[in-house]
Amino acid sequence: MKVLLCNTIANYKNQDKFLDEVIKSIDNLELDYTRYYDIKLFSEKLEFEVRKLKKKDKKEGISEKIEQLKKILNINLDKDIKNILLIKHHIGKFYVWLQEYNEAEKIFVEIKNVDSEAYSSVLQLCRIYKNLASSKKIKYDEKKEFIDKGKENIKYILDGNNQPITVLLSAYELISKKPFYAKELIEEYLNKRFEEFGDILKESINNEFDQTYLVLKEFSGWLSYNKPNFYKNLLEYLEPPAYIKENKKLLLAYGQIYSKEFSRKKYHNEEFDKELNIAETYLNQYISMIEFDREKFNFKFLIDLYLESNKFKEADELINEIYDSENPYHLKWKCIIYRDRNDFEKDLDKSLQLIEKAIDIIEQISNKGKYYMAAFYNEYADTLKAIDDSKCIQTLKKALSFKKEISGNLKRDWTEKLEEWEKEFD
Repeated sequence: MKVLLCNTIANYKNQDKFLDEVIKSIDNLELDYTRYYDIKLFSEKLEFEVRKLKKKDKKEGISEKIEQLKKILNINLDKDIKNILLIKHHIGKFYVWLQEYNEAEKIFVEIKNVDSEAYSSVLQLCRIYKNLASSKKIKYDEKKEFIDKGKENIKYILDGNNQPITVLLSAYELISKKPFYAKELIEEYLNKRFEEFGDILKESINNEFDQTYLVLKEFSGWLSYNKPNFYKNLLEYLEPPAYIKENKKLLLAYGQIYSKEFSRKKYHNEEFDKELNIAETYLNQYISMIEFDREKFNFKFLIDLYLESNKFKEADELINEIYDSENPYHLKWKCIIYRDRNDFEKDLDKSLQLIEKAIDIIEQISNKGKYYMAAFYNEYADTLKAIDDSKCIQTLKKALSFKKEISGNLKRDWTEKLEEWEKEFD
């Protein structure tokens, strides 16, 4: 009964919807705090109770849960080591939630040293190092140390044996973006070992794990360009989870997955109406659910889709909901609309003014890196070309000079464009 309940909880989809139900189910049981699955159920219940707390009450609530687990730890010190490691794992997670990373790190390192296959605890170490490396308060040397430690533990997971598939998916998600994204990790764990990665994706789709959608969102661009046939076949089996309309994160992920596939099909002159419709539908549903002040930056996913599909009217209406005349991204989007929409609605002078203003704003900012300057100079070059100004050539060369921002495919496309322009203006 208790083992079954543990497995049921682990496989719950959209867990937040069932917090009260799970807590009540566990409360109705008679638990023996020296038995593994009883401890596991009690620990899960404590985590669920914390998730129900209001933000202002969480620190005190988590501290109370840690003390409860420490009492259970004391009565298990002469019991099975599995019990001890399980209790310590949950205490460590609570320290992570409190952002007391030193305490949490000590616990998870200890667990890893005792149990070489404690991959869930190793994953917690990865997340600790991610949070520490992402802090604005640390110096460069400390940041590098945390990134290196994170990568080391990610490799430990991906090079291991008998890892839970959910832990593997989380490890792949971690290497898909900063601070752990690195070409050598992508080359080793996606490119060289693609069969392994592909099998994990196919298995996770069959089991409908939420993480599958999050991993596919991050790697959809890589998959669609590097493994297009595999990705095409994968999407044929990818159905939205039944509860997707209640989950903003999954709505965004599902929309982005099909947005990238739309881009690939458009690039290769393939039929793309289905992918465009799916992406637009789910991204619109996501936009309708977001907290405007905190998440309005994510309008960009639907705006970019509208621009790429030449739906300039819809893009303009969406931009106007959030428009800030000092925001470089908003100016860039408006530049594209004025430049590329129907001839009778074009305003190339306005388009040029907008992209020049966007670049001027960025050039005055010390942290320019976050703006992907290559993209801004490419749009500037396209706008100059639209008015037959030969300065487009030097501007495109400037875009190509931001080598770290440009993927291999993009570099190839822009280089071909540059060669065409040089012949035209010769």
